[in-house]
Amino acid sequence: MPFAEPPVGVLRFREPVPKMPWRGTRYTQKFAKSCSQPAFFTSNISAANQGEDCLYLNAWIPQGGCRHKHSMVWIGGGFITGDVVSSDPKVIAAFTNTIVFTISYRIGPLGFLYFDHNDAPGNMGLLDQSLAIKWIYDNVKRFGGSKHKITLFGNSAGGASVNYHMLSEFTRPYFQKAIIQSGAADTKSSFHSPSVALFTANAFATQLGCNKASVEEKIECLRSLPASEVSAIQISPIPTPPLFIRAHLPTIDKIGFISKSPAELMKQPLPKHISVMLGVVKDEVSFFMAFYVNLLKIPIDISDGVITRDEYFRFLPLLFVASNATYANIGGNYLRPFLPDEPQSYLDVTIDIG
Repeated sequence: MPFAEPPVGVLRFREPVPKMPWRGTRYTQKFAKSCSQPAFFTSNISAANQGEDCLYLNAWIPQGGCRHKHSMVWIGGGFITGDVVSSDPKVIAAFTNTIVFTISYRIGPLGFLYFDHNDAPGNMGLLDQSLAIKWIYDNVKRFGGSKHKITLFGNSAGGASVNYHMLSEFTRPYFQKAIIQSGAADTKSSFHSPSVALFTANAFATQLGCNKASVEEKIECLRSLPASEVSAIQISPIPTPPLFIRAHLPTIDKIGFISKSPAELMKQPLPKHISVMLGVVKDEVSFFMAFYVNLLKIPIDISDGVITRDEYFRFLPLLFVASNATYANIGGNYLRPFLPDEPQSYLDVTIDIG
């Protein structure tokens, strides 16, 4: 079900526009396209099944009818990659008698390019999510649910997204519970200061041949490029760890969705109507570890599922911007005194640190 107009043409990089109503019955028997993203991550998503016209949501409804049911809204992980097709919540819907929604949102530069300009304000992906959540709030009764029983949940960047919606006045009125799994808004992988976000945007435009005199010209140039080209370029390594990719992340925006840094917003009391559950996803970093090893050609062999002590200390500097002394302190503190000196233990602790 579409919740926003396709963000194409002049709508690329802009806030989402609510979908205009349609006449008659809309038959929704298959998934919409996944949002454009780098090919490195999408071996299970063909190019034909990606595109910018991707702002849709899906609903799984228990058999037997519903009335005033609880609803859960799943936000998938990945500010640079991810799709709803790989998330299949029918088991949750069937066994908990709960309505489950999944939502798509723009990712990478198409979702988070920041030029401090109305045509590229940043946080478009989070605004997509917010609009979808409001759509669910406004329409959940038609699916047998209650707008007073809505829970957001997500992992990794999805967990950070849930955190952002807890902090933003844009979304807080539209849900009552939140489940955050291995994600937080105030981490280096979930937030850029405006200065870093702007630097990233300018470097990105230059790399795509759009180093124009004015911001307006840069945005116009970037809009003229195919979405696949805009998405693909973010997978170029840059020399400053831990930013291995040219990541476009949430930042403070003038729209008001994120009015201050997450650290500052977290100092404010949470509205009393919102309750929160926190958790972690075990071994989540193992996927990204393999990605970094392959992308940066790090001389570490993880094909057998273990790493040595030397490989552990070789990988550690890639996770932190710090001095050699700091690496040694971090590495030593995590290892002693309880960790057995065996390869599987070094892999486990590397994943935990990440």
